Order: sequence, then structure tokens, then C-alpha cells
Amino acid sequence: MDLRDLVADDRTSLKSTAGVDRQGYRAIVDYLRRYRFWAEAGSADPQVWDHQQAATCLLAAYLSADRAIPREDIKNEAALVKMATGAGKSAVITILCRCIPSVRRTLIVTPRSALTDQIYTYIRTKFWKIMGLTATARSTYVDAEGDEAGAPVEGAYIAHLLPSQIETILGHAPPFPERVVLVGTLQALDQIRRTAEEPLGEDDTKNRQIIEAGRILEMIGGFDLVVVDEGHYEPAISWSRAIRRMDLPTVLFSATPYRNDYKSFRVRGRFVFNQSIQEALEQRIIRTPEFAGLAMVEAPPSAAFESVAQPQMLAIEEEEDGSDDRALTDQEKADARGFARCLVHQLRDVAVPEGIENWKVIVRAEQLPKLILLQRLLKELTGQDALVIHHAVKTKSQSKLQFQTVKSAQASDRSDKARFWLHETKLLEGVDDPSFVAVAIYDNFGNARQLIQQIGRVLRSSDFSRKKDQKAYVLARLRHIEAIKDSWARYLEFEDYCATNTQHVVISEAVNRAGFAGGSNS
Repeated sequence: MDLRDLVADDRTSLKSTAGVDRQGYRAIVDYLRRYRFWAEAGSADPQVWDHQQAATCLLAAYLSADRAIPREDIKNEAALVKMATGAGKSAVITILCRCIPSVRRTLIVTPRSALTDQIYTYIRTKFWKIMGLTATARSTYVDAEGDEAGAPVEGAYIAHLLPSQIETILGHAPPFPERVVLVGTLQALDQIRRTAEEPLGEDDTKNRQIIEAGRILEMIGGFDLVVVDEGHYEPAISWSRAIRRMDLPTVLFSATPYRNDYKSFRVRGRFVFNQSIQEALEQRIIRTPEFAGLAMVEAPPSAAFESVAQPQMLAIEEEEDGSDDRALTDQEKADARGFARCLVHQLRDVAVPEGIENWKVIVRAEQLPKLILLQRLLKELTGQDALVIHHAVKTKSQSKLQFQTVKSAQASDRSDKARFWLHETKLLEGVDDPSFVAVAIYDNFGNARQLIQQIGRVLRSSDFSRKKDQKAYVLARLRHIEAIKDSWARYLEFEDYCATNTQHVVISEAVNRAGFAGGSNS
């Protein structure tokens, strides 16, 4: 994409070429054009999509530009990439840290360990596999001569940034100019920063930790780029303090920038790429959500589930699992039974996309006793495994398909065939799996952002060719469904506004115009 075309693209906030080094921009884009995955439309090779190319080009302009904010004594204003969940921001991140010659050392931070694990795997192997290249699960993809990829893909030292891994990183990270990618959480980075600021004392072990924390921050301070994935999270200002002090080129990625979240990360709106969800839907990049209320049904459970699974009525033994359902009222128990029965009936209408062998349903409810009751009911009604992910689960409960984290659930050899995945807040992000085709909401969310994130978990299409119009299913009790549909409608209004006011994505005026201020749990 030529620089003039980038300025003319309504998805970018770049309104002139002033301050952008044209030669530097052209050098980056010309290099990227050598890759087979960057080929022109019509190529037989797997390719990154148009919006991914456009977002990468905006960031090429950012990296080639004068990013300073003189009146604030800031060397690097941050850039923002807003893309719909499932639209492939991880591919853009991979290209940034693995394919641009001038970006040798990259720090990637996320708000959650599940997201960290996801992007770590993606930049090592998954992106290359999707592009039809011969990456293996055990090694980082490397094509030093560029014979397969079309241009060189150098080896890179890729590691998790954890306080416990600092000594290993300092001992193994290759010297400049070799490629280095560190992937960690905002919390881990903040913990390292706080450790580095502690005074030295008489404890030699503690002193070594303080010195090593300072050395890793000094090392990162010489990096070329910081990437903040799901950058709308910043409940503690201290999380971004280390990044601000480094004053490095920084790119934030988010699907849901609804509030003025970006002041601490120094996003001012000059370098913004906004892909609206309407574009993603129209181009079949993501699935179209279909909403339905769960009404009471009279059919017996086995008949209701006849077309979904082989009906089995199982005797569920009472077990000591720390989830005493005596914490629930009789009405809550009756509601749970009705919800499970209605959900099983409604799932008869799910059109599972081709190629998905073991499709899955996310079920959202509050309180561990309620989740485990629903787990038992769904298992009893369908004969299909259901698993629970909740922070209050006891570690010894994994044999009952009850887990504390998404990572531990995914590691279970039974999880791939588990039809129902039940949670309270654990499955709002960090789940990159198109086999999730429906979400059932028992208890609604307290704010609209969480609701949109939850719906986003089932929007990821399994058709990379974009030839099939796939559907995702959002199911909820009748008392919640209208509020959910209203929140989704207001979200689309917000997206409409952002599509024609790209620079306003980062200011609260967009929220006020759209009237998208939050949700209701009533």
C-alpha cells in the first residue's frame, strides 16, 4: 500500500504524510511485499487479509514517523490498532516482531497469562502454519534464506517474561542485533519494576533479584518496540508505568476501546487503525451473531437433545467437591434446571460450521455452586462432558473437569471433547478457538464491555477463505435477552461512529455519541 493510499484509507487516522519518512516507509513495505503471505489478491498461497495489510502499513508509517510530543517531552506517542475479535490481530503482531528488518527486539505485554500463552504460541509456530509454512510445534519457524516464505524469517529468541525467568533470559538472550521477543503480562512487568526500585539490603539473594530486575529493565529499555495486546486494560496505573518510563515506540491492540483508556499509554490519535465490526461481518472475517431467548419447553430432555447427541440419562453421584449447592435457594436450583433444559432444547437449531468435529458451548453464570450444578445438569441431560473454570475451584477437582484456569482446562485430555465450558469471568479472553459456536448466558454481565468480549469468543470463523457465511449463537434467559440485544445494538452504533471518526476512537466523546456506557445485570 503506497503512503498516499494509506492516507486516503478511511480506516486510518493518518491525514497527511507530514512527519513520515517516505523512504523509510517504502523500505518496510517493499520488504514485506516479498513474503508469499503478502501476495497480491488471487495468489494461490495463503495470504494475510487486506485489513491486516492496511493495519501493518499504518504501523510501518508509525515506525517511520516523528512520534514526538514536544510540549510533553515525550519521544514516542503510541499507536492504536482496533480490530474485531477474531479478525487476526495476532498475525499483525507476528509480522511486526518477526518480519520487519528494523524491529529487532520486541516486548509484548498482555493483561492475562492466557493471552500471553496464546500470542507466544502464535508468533513461534501458529502464524506460519496458517500461512502454509512448515513450522513444527516444537520449534520456532525459521527460513533464513527465504526460500519457502519468499523473504528471510530469521531465528528469534522468544521467551516468557516472568520474574522467575529473569536470570535465564539475561543468560540466554542473544546480543544485539539478533532478534528477541519477550512475552509477558502487565502485572509481571510491574512486579519487575517494583522489585528494581527496592533498596539494596543485607540479604544477598534479595539483592541479586533487585539487581537482575534492574538489568532486565535496562535491557528492555533498548528495545525497538513495545506491543500491548488488549490494551484497554489498565485498572492499575502502575501497570503502564514501566512502559511510560522507557518511552519506546508502543502499539496498543484492542477490539473494544470504549472508554478513554489510553492517556497513560500516550495514545493521542495521530496513528490509529480502525477496522469496524461491520466490515469484518460483511467480509465474512467473523461470524454473524444470532440472538435467541431461552423459553421453557415441555419436551423431555432426551427428546430435546435427540439431534445434538446420543441421549443418555446418567445418575450423577453426590460428591464432596466444595461446591455445596445448599448455598443456592430452591428457586435458584429450579431456575438452573429450567435453564439447562431450555438450552439443550435450543441447541437443536445450531448450524455447526463444516470442518468442526467437536463443537463447544460457553455457559456463563455467577457463583461456583451454580456452575457446578449446571455442569451436572447438562451432563445428565445430554451425556456430553461439561467442564467448569472458576478461581474458587479446588486444585484436586480436575478429575471432575473442574479447573482454576483456562490453561489447566485446555491441558486436560478430556477438554477437546467437552461440549459445555462453564465459567463466570475466565472465558472472556485468551480463547482462540473457532470450535466455540454458541454462548449461553444464565447471569448477565454488569457492564457492556464484558458482554461484547463474551460474544467475541464465538465470532471466530473457521473458514479462512471467507466463502461461508457462518453464524454464532447468543442464547440467554428471556429476562436478559432484550438487554443483551440492546447492548449489542448500541455497540454497533458505536462502531458506526468510529468508522467515520477514526481519530475519535481514543476519546470518550465516541462513547457519549453512541450512548454505549455500560450494561445491566438486571
